[in-house]
Amino acid sequence: MQTVYSNPCTRCGKERIISKEWVEYIGLSQITRTDTICPDKACQKQVDDDLEEKRLKKEAIMNRKSLPKTPIA
Repeated sequence: MQTVYSNPCTRCGKERIISKEWVEYIGLSQITRTDTICPDKACQKQVDDDLEEKRLKKEAIMNRKSLPKTPIA
């Protein structure tokens, strides 16, 4: 019996579709990877923009943490 999974869009709730599927090998294990996108192109663009904004914000925070601390005189 095969299980049916639901993968709704995080923004609009429509069922996401497969955009890319590929196979990777890690050691002797075969793993099938899948990228999914929202079928609404405008919605997917907004989701991509939001994810990029979050990534840049996280990167800025990590860069701030890695700067050497300067003592206050």
